[in-house]
Amino acid sequence: MMMKLLLLLVVLIAPLRVAAQTQCGYADALRFPLDPTRFEIVQDYAAASPRHQGRYHTGEDWYSAAGEGYGEFVSAIADGRVTFSSPNGWGRDGGVIIIEHTFRDGTVVYSHYGHLTDATGVQFPSVLTCVRAGDIIAAVGDARPAPHLHFEMRTRQPDVPGAGYVWENPAAVGLLRPSKFLYNRAARFVDGFAWAATLSDETGALTPPLLLGDNGSNGLLVLDANRILGLSYDGRVLWRVNLDRAAVGLLSAPPGLNVAGVIVYDDGGVQAITAEGERGATWSLGFEIAALWSVDA
Repeated sequence: MMMKLLLLLVVLIAPLRVAAQTQCGYADALRFPLDPTRFEIVQDYAAASPRHQGRYHTGEDWYSAAGEGYGEFVSAIADGRVTFSSPNGWGRDGGVIIIEHTFRDGTVVYSHYGHLTDATGVQFPSVLTCVRAGDIIAAVGDARPAPHLHFEMRTRQPDVPGAGYVWENPAAVGLLRPSKFLYNRAARFVDGFAWAATLSDETGALTPPLLLGDNGSNGLLVLDANRILGLSYDGRVLWRVNLDRAAVGLLSAPPGLNVAGVIVYDDGGVQAITAEGERGATWSLGFEIAALWSVDA
């Protein structure tokens, strides 16, 4: 009799869990939590911080260069369900909100917003409530060293604020590069989207693929950390080439070079590459690209 009662409970509870997971709908649109034309990233994802013993940053810090960050409204990036919400989630460093987002392909991720305040009159949403893309959920607080938003995208820990810095590679503990995730995932909502190729790197340069032929009809080349992938027009990986130094982009070849494109390295080096992945002549721009893109952490 006891076993029958337990079985009945399982049957009754299981549908309730499914309903709780989908009650807030699917994330069918994405946006940034702050206006990217007014806020900039001052500490990037996975940046090593001297102020935190060299630990790696778990997200992106968004700051207003005009000094108008405090009290600016923070919006939910997509439809979802609140899994953590506390104005004192980080103590003196402000409040934290975490939202679960479910996509139609079954992917589930969590957006994390830190250094928030409700002192400007915005009430934090309650745990388990639904929010919609663009809903105002809080405001930027007066966090150290200046008002800014700490923004994370993660695949784990839906109800743990986290420390903001970790000793290991953030990607190894389920943390995604926020801007990269938003740009890439948003592309799936564009009319005509047909396929996606998953890359292994979370910390590499945000660089578009190099299209071969008419709008990629002959495939495309993609930079993925320390390697380049050759993809077919329908997303199949045809070949991989490992690089011996850090690259920051792929560009179309200058006129006169009978190659598919050129690899641009962070030390200012440039190297030709064919559509089949064969590398050729090299030359130098005379300056380091990495130095131009450095961020004060």
